[in-house]
Amino acid sequence: MVDEANGACAFCGRPLDAHDLNFRFRFPDAVVDLLEAGLEESEIEGDPSLDLVIMLEDAYFIRVLLQVRLTDGLRVTFGTWLEVGFDAFEGAAEIWWTPGYGDLVLSGSLANAVAPWGDELMGAPATATVLNVEHSPYITSSDHPLLSRVLQDEWQSGAVLSAMPH
Repeated sequence: MVDEANGACAFCGRPLDAHDLNFRFRFPDAVVDLLEAGLEESEIEGDPSLDLVIMLEDAYFIRVLLQVRLTDGLRVTFGTWLEVGFDAFEGAAEIWWTPGYGDLVLSGSLANAVAPWGDELMGAPATATVLNVEHSPYITSSDHPLLSRVLQDEWQSGAVLSAMPH
């Protein structure tokens, strides 16, 4: 929502020209489930705070960004996780901090249930591409009907923002 009087976001009050809401999933949902069942964070290989990669047993995850256009000129970027195969995981880890990172393209499946779409997006196939070498790869396409729409359509600000944890 926009406050027409001052061009600010009615949700947070920030000016729209500086507006990109960010929500970050600390772990993939499968890892959260294991943590809740007693897994210790020390058993997870990698460091999710570095926006890089984490590994747990035979599961491999890479931090990616899912950018969603909202009404009123707003945007929300979800720092989520993509589950990938071992070869993609290993290749990404090797080049993450090198000049080759700019050419990274990943295929995998979305590893978080992103609100307000929730479980409908969980496991959706996705392709992530480095669009800016200063950022994690962005999800750029998907054959999954809903994820494809999430990427292409503009969504009602109120519906998306009200579904996010406060």
